[in-house]
Amino acid sequence: MELSLLVGLLAIVAQTDVVREYKEHSNNLNKYQIVSVECSGGLNDSGYSIPIKQKVYLKELGKGGTLGIICQNKK
Repeated sequence: MELSLLVGLLAIVAQTDVVREYKEHSNNLNKYQIVSVECSGGLNDSGYSIPIKQKVYLKELGKGGTLGIICQNKK
């Protein structure tokens, strides 16, 4: 029961404009590292971020497998 609820919730979230915009700016590697960095969110020179309560908790790794800069140089 809980698994089907979780899958349904994730399917709904995946269709939001924020997630679509993230996918547009993603490098499509689907490898992440846990972080905790204050960020206002949106498009930055360092990538697109989706904060939760003004913090980013997952950062997509770069093509070389490195973490890179998080929430820098807001456009």
